[in-house]
Amino acid sequence: MSVIRALFERLIDYAGLFPPAQLSMPQAVEEYEDVQRGPYAWIAGRFIVAVSRIAELTSALSGGRRFAISAIVDAGSDPRDWLRNAQEKMTVLSAARAASRFVQVEAIEVAVPAPIAARETFDPAIGQFAMASHNANLRDLPIYVELPRTDRFDDLLPSAMFALSRSKLGAKLRCGGLAQSAFPSSGEVAAFIT
Repeated sequence: MSVIRALFERLIDYAGLFPPAQLSMPQAVEEYEDVQRGPYAWIAGRFIVAVSRIAELTSALSGGRRFAISAIVDAGSDPRDWLRNAQEKMTVLSAARAASRFVQVEAIEVAVPAPIAARETFDPAIGQFAMASHNANLRDLPIYVELPRTDRFDDLLPSAMFALSRSKLGAKLRCGGLAQSAFPSSGEVAAFIT
């Protein structure tokens, strides 16, 4: 195996359902299958899909091959509803994982809500999600928690990383989006990985 292949194998997950492409489910499935058959299939990772669309994905795959997915727990960003929504999505994901012959859940991603009050941290949401994933029998999967980049991000990051470590969850930094503000600076990326 070459060094390049060792470094980049399955590195890039497929996000055709999300902006900027925002393909329909049939289009995304077709494109991902094309990628999987192409010369660069080795670099392609999981098919990223929101939990709320897993049933739609399963229908699009009927009779086809299994898809390795990274499931995004789309629980919203309102702190008042987030935990309840996350618990509901985890229940749906657990049931889909058990029932589907076509979807192989390999990872879970979730964005925690931004703290509202000045004294709040990310830590409670991290602990609550760890418990919700345990209750849904999904702790055998790698789980990555996205921390929103707020004005207090740098101050909250050390305790959040400790909470993630304590809960045996991974950290995710969003490195792009539709707005310029969605792209972290090199300093923010460096602080996140050190």
